[in-house]
Amino acid sequence: MRKNLLAAYSGMLLNMLVPLIVTPFVLKALGTEAYGLIGIGLMLQSILAFMEVGLSASLSRAFAERTAALDDAGSQAGMHDLLRTLEYFYLALVGFVCLLVLFVSPLIARYWITDHGLPYAMVWQSIALIGLMIAMRFFVSLYGGGLAGLQRQVMLNATSIALNVIGNVGAVVVLFWVSSDPRAYFSWLALMGALTAVALRLALAAALPALPRPARFDWDQWRSIRKFSVGISSLTVTSLAVTQADKLLLSRLLPLRDFGFYSIASNVANFVQLITIPVQTVYYPRMTQCQAKGDAVELIGTYRFASRMVALLVFPLGFTLALFSQDILLLWLRDPMVAERVHAILSLLVIGSTLLTSLMMMPYALTLAHADTRITLRLHIFLLCIQVPAVILAAIEFGAVGAASLWCALFSIYGPLYAWRVNRKYLPSSHVQWLWACVLRPALPALAAAVAVKQAVTGFAIPANFAILYLPLAWGLSQMAAWLVAPLPGLKLRTLLRPA
Repeated sequence: MRKNLLAAYSGMLLNMLVPLIVTPFVLKALGTEAYGLIGIGLMLQSILAFMEVGLSASLSRAFAERTAALDDAGSQAGMHDLLRTLEYFYLALVGFVCLLVLFVSPLIARYWITDHGLPYAMVWQSIALIGLMIAMRFFVSLYGGGLAGLQRQVMLNATSIALNVIGNVGAVVVLFWVSSDPRAYFSWLALMGALTAVALRLALAAALPALPRPARFDWDQWRSIRKFSVGISSLTVTSLAVTQADKLLLSRLLPLRDFGFYSIASNVANFVQLITIPVQTVYYPRMTQCQAKGDAVELIGTYRFASRMVALLVFPLGFTLALFSQDILLLWLRDPMVAERVHAILSLLVIGSTLLTSLMMMPYALTLAHADTRITLRLHIFLLCIQVPAVILAAIEFGAVGAASLWCALFSIYGPLYAWRVNRKYLPSSHVQWLWACVLRPALPALAAAVAVKQAVTGFAIPANFAILYLPLAWGLSQMAAWLVAPLPGLKLRTLLRPA
C-alpha cells in the first residue's frame, strides 16, 4: 500500500505540474479565443463520459474483488474474459463517439459557440479532433481502471507520467515550431491519447496472471458487473450534470473569450480535487476488499483515515488558492489583464471545490465499496433541480462571476448534506465525530495560518513581485498547522499501509 500511495502521488504531482508549466505557453500560442476551445473540449469529454456507463469503475471493482482469489483458475480466466468483453463494447463506443462528434461539430461551431472571431472551419474541425481525442481517452480509462483494481499504481503511474510529459511538451513544440493552429494542437493530443491507450493495454496484460487459452467474449462476465455498472452509469450522468452544468450553459451564454477566462479558473480549481484522487484510487480498492471480506472494523478505520488524509491535503491548498488567487494567476500567466478578470472567479470556484472534495470524496468511495449508488443518485437529482435554473439566471444577470458564486453557495450546502446522509447510514451515531476529526480539525488551523499570511502581506504592502516567496510560505504554514493539530495516527498509518 505504501508503494502504491507514493506512486499515485508521484504521478499526480507530475501530471499536475507539467500542464501547469505548459499552459502559459499554450495560452500565448493559441490566444484567449482559441484557448476557449480547450475549455469546450474538456466540457465535451466530461459530458460524453456518461457513454462509458460506468464500465471502467466496474472493471476496477471486479479486479479488486477477484484479487483475493487469484489462486482460483476460474477467477484468473474470468478477469481476462471480462476485460476482453469490455474491449468489444469499447470498440463500438469509440466508433460511435467519433461519428457523433463529427456530425455535431459543425452544428456546435455554427449555433452554440458565440462571438469567437475564429474561422468557422477551424472551429468545427478542432471540435471534430477533440472528439477523436475523447474517444482515445475511453480506452485509457478502461485500462487505467484495470490497473488500479489490481493495485498496480507503480506501473500505471510510470506509464502515465512518461506519456503525459511527452504529450504536453510535444504540444508546445507543435504550437511554436510546427503550427499555432488549434487543429495541430488537438491532432497531437489525439495521437498521444492513442499511444497512451496502447501502452496501458500492454501494462495491464503484463499485470494480469497468465492464461493458457486466449481470452474470449463472455456474456456471463458482463452479467456479473451489470447491476453495479448500471448504477455507476446513472451516477456518472448525474455527476457530470452537476459538475458540468455551469460550463455547458456558460459556453452558450458567454462570448468565447469570457468562457476562456472561466475555463482558466476552472482548470486551476480542479487541482483541489486532483490532489486527492490518489487517496481515493489507493484506498477505494482496499475498502472494497474489506467489504467483500466482511471486515467492518478495518473498513471504517480505513475510511476515517483516508478522510482525514483528504482534508489534510485539500484545505491548505484550497485556502491558499482562494486567498491568493490574483497573486497566483499573475505569477503563473504573467498577464495582469487575465489575472484581474479571473481571480474572483477562481476564488469562488476553489471554495466550492474545497468543500465538495473534503466532504464527498471518501463518503462517495464508501458508498461504492458497499455497491450503493442510490444515495448519491437521489441527492444529485435534487441538486440538479436547483442548479440548472439558478445557473442560467446567475449567468444572465452577473456573468461568469455570478455562476462561480452560485457554484460556491450550492456546494457549501450540498457537501455537508451529502456527508451527513452517507455517514448516517454507514457510521451510525458517529457523523459528528467524523465531521470534527476528519474535516473541521484539519480545516480550522489551515484557514487560520493562511489568513495570517494574507493579513501580513496586505498589512505590510508586500509587492506582488515577492509572490514566489510568500505563496509557498502561506501554503507551507497552512499545511504545517493542519498536520500539527490533526496528525494522521501513526499506529493506524503503519497498520493501514502495511503490505497487503
